Amino acid sequence: MKAKLGDHEYPETEEQLTMLLEQTYQQLTGASLSSREPIFVERHSHGGMSSGHISPEFWADQAIPLLLERYQESK
Repeated sequence: MKAKLGDHEYPETEEQLTMLLEQTYQQLTGASLSSREPIFVERHSHGGMSSGHISPEFWADQAIPLLLERYQESK
């Protein structure tokens, strides 16, 4: 996500940031955050038991709220 959004313009509102993060997640994984089951993304599979699996639950419940919190702190 960092590589995809690194040069992206800083959103003006928290809602715009949320939408951007959700859309980018879907573009990169091919899945919606509404799904709670881990998804497999081949390009992230580098060996190991959970390699290549992405947790939408983590992104929805932890990562995006953390990014939104940091967004608010930066203003």
